[in-house]
Amino acid sequence: MGEARAPLTGVAPLLRENAVSGRPEPTAAAIAGRLERARACYLVRGALARLAVAALVAVWLFSAVLGVAVVDTDAMAPVAGYGDIALFTRGARDVAPGDVVVFTHDGRRYLGRVVAGVGAMVEVTDDGGLRLDGNLQDALYGRATGPVEGGPAYPVSLAADEYFVLADNRASGQDSRLFGPVGRDDIQGTVFALVRGRGL
Repeated sequence: MGEARAPLTGVAPLLRENAVSGRPEPTAAAIAGRLERARACYLVRGALARLAVAALVAVWLFSAVLGVAVVDTDAMAPVAGYGDIALFTRGARDVAPGDVVVFTHDGRRYLGRVVAGVGAMVEVTDDGGLRLDGNLQDALYGRATGPVEGGPAYPVSLAADEYFVLADNRASGQDSRLFGPVGRDDIQGTVFALVRGRGL
């Protein structure tokens, strides 16, 4: 005699119900189909839960850690142009000369390059020169750095929480030559990548 086989989990109660009700017992294929559908539903619910968690993480990243800024001027040409998207890390703790930053002034957002930081002495000369602590700097992209009417009186001595920020495109950008040093609290973050959007 062969050994008796134990019924599948969940199948025996179903068979008893059918015997009482008089309905025909489900076939093995029907039972397997029901189990497969239950498994598929479980997998779908799991996938949706993972997507929800990923969405929450993405929202947190782009609200607390990362930021996005759409470039709407040619102030940073040729590095960035109209329609490009700047990705930046939030905060100004590690900002250093040479960094491209996103900052605000009078409620408007700008992109610019930090040329001097804490304690530096900055002078923009009438002949288009940029001096840091008395040393003449090389012209960026061969462009002169002339003063702007209505800007600060030079030389400018930067405080412990101030930066001197200039647009790469000196001729059209609005920067520290116009509204003076940028405070640390006004810097939203440092740009780490640009997504080309111009011409699309």
